[in-house]
Amino acid sequence: MGTCRNPESSFRHTLQPSPQEGSWSTWTHPSVQSIFQKRTTKSLPPWTEAFSLVSEFFSHEHQAFSCFHPPAFMALLGQQYSGSPPESPAWWASLNAVLAIAQRRRVEKAQEPSADEDLAWCYAANALGTTLDVLMRNTQLLSVQALLSIAWFFIGTPNPQPAFMLIGSALRLAHSIGLHMTNYDSSWGAIEYGMRRRVFWIATSLDRELCLRTGRPPAHDLHDFHVDAPSDPLDDSEMITTTAGSRLNLFQAQVQLAVVQGCIYRLLHSSEPSATDTGRITDSVARLNQQLDEWWAKFAPVFHPAQALQDLEHHGLLRSYYSYYNCVIVVNRAHGRQYWTPLNHPATPVDLSTGVRASIQRCLKAARSIVALNHAIPRKWKSFYW
Repeated sequence: MGTCRNPESSFRHTLQPSPQEGSWSTWTHPSVQSIFQKRTTKSLPPWTEAFSLVSEFFSHEHQAFSCFHPPAFMALLGQQYSGSPPESPAWWASLNAVLAIAQRRRVEKAQEPSADEDLAWCYAANALGTTLDVLMRNTQLLSVQALLSIAWFFIGTPNPQPAFMLIGSALRLAHSIGLHMTNYDSSWGAIEYGMRRRVFWIATSLDRELCLRTGRPPAHDLHDFHVDAPSDPLDDSEMITTTAGSRLNLFQAQVQLAVVQGCIYRLLHSSEPSATDTGRITDSVARLNQQLDEWWAKFAPVFHPAQALQDLEHHGLLRSYYSYYNCVIVVNRAHGRQYWTPLNHPATPVDLSTGVRASIQRCLKAARSIVALNHAIPRKWKSFYW
């Protein structure tokens, strides 16, 4: 693969606005130029520390959030410390977001709480310092990656609101550069073409996950525009090995679950007839349970929550556990619309159908599994607690 030998040139292409974007993508009135000046809360760490943090990100976080092409990112990191750093605000935001994520993970892995946690927030502040510039004047692939990486940091905080806004903005920015389209530009190399599809699906997966947890509508409907997800991993660094010794591509698991999550919203939460007609809810629940069962069957050889209680699995795998069980509960509690009545209501049902009883059992099993996972995750893993 000749394109892999020069990742910098392939990735650097994404730092330049494409011709179809036109000059409007960088236009601003002189009166607001000052707000786009880069604000630095914390200077970048020395080269050895930066290299260590970025390497830790790609050796661990990357499996759950494969938003960047590792060789290309490392090439830009070298350029950053070569004396002629890239001028792109999107690169500055991406680098600082990666440093913040890696620094937080390092603190979580430490035996004792450390003041270095504040350092992660300083890097996050650096990334946020260019967010407005990225949103308003940088319509490129790296801009979408920058917003998603900042959002990934905030997903692991008590306040997920910034993540909602950043992911929604990332999807809108993705639309502006055509990530939701299936067309192919001859100027793209194989790496960039694959990354465009991958970044789109990461944004969609995160959007579906957060929206399903809160009942908010997604920013992109796959039924309007559908892009096939990459079927092959970037490289072996994207794969994880479970405590049972199995190999798993978390990206594929997340993508396939996102498709199911989209169906859940459309069939149970939207204004479509199937989501409001009680006569259709039973059919929708059965259909969605089948999709969840198929997803589970495909990944069952490596998804064993009981094992997580003995040895800590990859944090991305644990998040997938939570996502799956949340889907099970959201789907099966839909029957409650038919059977939830006041306790003193004379028509409180006592005879439940077989399907409803099965849904109750599914909900109970999923809830108990979530409780078991809560006991398995150390309290110092703050990125798991809202």
